[in-house]
Amino acid sequence: IIQLIDLQDWDWLEEVFEKHGNQLIHGGFHVLVHRWLEHLPIERLENNPRLLMLRIWALFFLNRLNLIDPLLERLEDLLDKRVAESHEDAEVALGLYSEIALIRSYMARTRSDLSSAQELTRQVLRDIDHTNIPLKSETYYGIGLDSYAHGDLESANAALTSAVEHGKMEKKHSTTLSSAGLLAWIKFVQGEMTAALEVASEARKWVNSLHQSSRRPRLISCFLNCSLAQIYREKNDLTMAQTFMQPMLPHFESGIEPGQHVLFQYTRAHIAYSKLNYDEAVTFLEDAENVIDHKRDAILFEPPSLESLHARCLIAQGNVVGAQALLERLESTSHRNPINREQSRIAIARIHLATGNPDAAMERLASLRLSVERGHHTKHLIELLALYASCLEAVGKQSEADTMLERALDLASRDMFLRLFHEEGAVVARIFHRMDKSRLPKRFVEELKELLPEPDTSPQTAAELSPGQEALVEPLSQRELEVLHLIHEGHANKAIAQRMGVAPATVKAHIRNLYGKLGVNSRTAALAEARRLGLLEPA
Repeated sequence: IIQLIDLQDWDWLEEVFEKHGNQLIHGGFHVLVHRWLEHLPIERLENNPRLLMLRIWALFFLNRLNLIDPLLERLEDLLDKRVAESHEDAEVALGLYSEIALIRSYMARTRSDLSSAQELTRQVLRDIDHTNIPLKSETYYGIGLDSYAHGDLESANAALTSAVEHGKMEKKHSTTLSSAGLLAWIKFVQGEMTAALEVASEARKWVNSLHQSSRRPRLISCFLNCSLAQIYREKNDLTMAQTFMQPMLPHFESGIEPGQHVLFQYTRAHIAYSKLNYDEAVTFLEDAENVIDHKRDAILFEPPSLESLHARCLIAQGNVVGAQALLERLESTSHRNPINREQSRIAIARIHLATGNPDAAMERLASLRLSVERGHHTKHLIELLALYASCLEAVGKQSEADTMLERALDLASRDMFLRLFHEEGAVVARIFHRMDKSRLPKRFVEELKELLPEPDTSPQTAAELSPGQEALVEPLSQRELEVLHLIHEGHANKAIAQRMGVAPATVKAHIRNLYGKLGVNSRTAALAEARRLGLLEPA
């Protein structure tokens, strides 16, 4: 192609683009195709329907949607004229109408006009259902997006599965990755973590097998990478989770579609939260919230409940007042997608518990539980049951708390949900170590024992508490104080684990708990607050 451009052999270049342009664009070369098309004389480009359609697809994948509408109008006028005049390319023109309808359906989604998007997509599906036009993968992906936006997860699963299958047959690499990514995201939040990992990994493996040359661009799917990051975060492999975020950073920094921007920042915030970097997590969330406020109509799907994760960060920082301020927003926000609606309702219960009102929290969770179970949203059900156990513990119903947590653990053991329990905090850890675990899978129990710190067997009495400890809402345990002093002495986590004879994960859990109790999010801040309270003075 470069040689043809140098030779200015426009006839041959047009022929190459007509034959191979679509495959190049959908194989990830949309940036180059767009650049190469600009070398053609403008009159050739604007009078060749297939090349004009290629330019539209290139702009679409470049997220330059503001440039597409005038080109679509020019293309439709050109096609109408050729069909009316029975032009020799009239048959090609008829095929391009389906591509135009498909592009228009995606444009309608950017305007939140879902009814028009659905009608256009159905029209495309009717037109191509009995033909060999290679548009089925994009069409089924559009149906999957619409179903997900309306909260119809069953239909979304079916459509996205078809999109992946047709994407492979049509060699549509980008569409296959995007479809598999959204499908994996849905399966993950539904609690089917193993199935989600298989879907995402298989799609990535298939695309990689066709992109072995280093000269080919590395295709990235926001949904797919974010899904994999969330899966490995939940499996407590934060290093692996971070590796799936790194390739997306250059795309993010150069500017990506608003919905992808929000999803990327949400996932980064979740990883930062898991690493106890609460300030960083809040920064990511606030940026995502700003994008939603200014570009909501350009987002193709309903974003996750950012306020829910924001509330967790504030509670972990000890900023209960800030978390309570989010209650009104959470109460007033309506979600069409059940996944986001459930996230929001669980967060409301979490805030009630953090503000000392476990009965109100349980009332919220009890009313939500039926819809979560009916929707088979296992991940949310696990989280709901674990939070409910904390509420029961807060009102002194230990036996019921044990039973409730056992139900959550039984569901979680099937796909090895781990991080969820660690992030519920010290109360869940206390219940876990106290309860009968004989009916749970041994491997799962051992994994959680490494992750959840065992509570002190000899907690301090009120008389033993220092004045600084009495100033805290929840005093530090003996083990947490020991960790605090070792941090003060300058020891790293690994050295602290060796001195205490525990696993590094246990040390991290102790640090997370003492951060929460001190209302800080870093070692420096913890030591400063401890000095202020006199906690580092020798006994």
